[in-house]
Amino acid sequence: MINYYKDAWKKAFKFKGVANRKEYWLFVLPNILVTVTINIIIGIFNFLGYGLLAQMMSSIFQVFVLVSLIASLSISVRRLRDLGKRWGWIFIQLIPFLGFLYFMFLMSLPTKGLYDR
Repeated sequence: MINYYKDAWKKAFKFKGVANRKEYWLFVLPNILVTVTINIIIGIFNFLGYGLLAQMMSSIFQVFVLVSLIASLSISVRRLRDLGKRWGWIFIQLIPFLGFLYFMFLMSLPTKGLYDR
């Protein structure tokens, strides 16, 4: 699992190629786990009265979110390509609620295998 996560970060700026279902989900799920963990740590620091430390963690978290956004876009585009869809399908998420659900449905579909690796 860690190898898939590291590989996704290595390919963070690579929008060509494909990513299969396993590669996609083994990046997304640990990324969610990291995000939740950092937010819990920030909450604990705030609760304990370590406001300065919480602000520093928040700043680090904001940088992580920005970089993670690029990696998420990259792996999503590669996953869409693996499904035989164009990269523009990523914008389906802009439709409130239903767009996100449909995008998650797309990401869970099996590989079409139309492109070379």
